[in-house]
Amino acid sequence: ILAQTKNESSLRSLLSASLSKSEIVAAGAVYTIAPEHPATMWRFLKDNFYLYNKKMSKLPFQHQFLLEATVENLRKPEDYQDVQMFFNEHDPGAGMPGVMSG
Repeated sequence: ILAQTKNESSLRSLLSASLSKSEIVAAGAVYTIAPEHPATMWRFLKDNFYLYNKKMSKLPFQHQFLLEATVENLRKPEDYQDVQMFFNEHDPGAGMPGVMSG
């Protein structure tokens, strides 16, 4: 239900709280929010990339799917350009296949 809100602050709070939980909880929050709010999810992921990268490094396939779920839902060409520029400067590690397929 929280993922259906249009309040970006509430979504970011939910995502922040999920980062303090297990990898599965953090990924579940992404999978819930990314389809409905792709731009918010992408901004949050960028702002917290190092935390996600560290947390998901233990689960490479989960990391891949998390990045894919985030990127594949973006709709605007400028968002895709932002993704390219971001990952030119930040190594997604095991998540690279998710970036490429998203």
